[in-house]
Amino acid sequence: MADLHMTKTRQLVLGALLNAPGELYLSEVAELSGVPAGSADRALVDLLRHGFLESRHEAPGVRAGRPRRYYRLTPEGARRVRDLLYGSDGDGRTTG
Repeated sequence: MADLHMTKTRQLVLGALLNAPGELYLSEVAELSGVPAGSADRALVDLLRHGFLESRHEAPGVRAGRPRRYYRLTPEGARRVRDLLYGSDGDGRTTG
């Protein structure tokens, strides 16, 4: 997983996903993170590209309108987010 500069927007988006009980779609990420939807969308694309997230599309016809794309942290992405937020001694355990 390549390094990615952690902007405030990306941090807020990652925090929303880390605290979510499951998958989130764009509007939920924007609402929970307090980030405008356009900025959240760009952050999600970057985080997905760098391996922090995985996504899936909603099956067509589940609801009216365009199918949603759902996001969640990968196990490695969740570990990296915890390390960024809480620090790590290099073996995945938090320091403190």
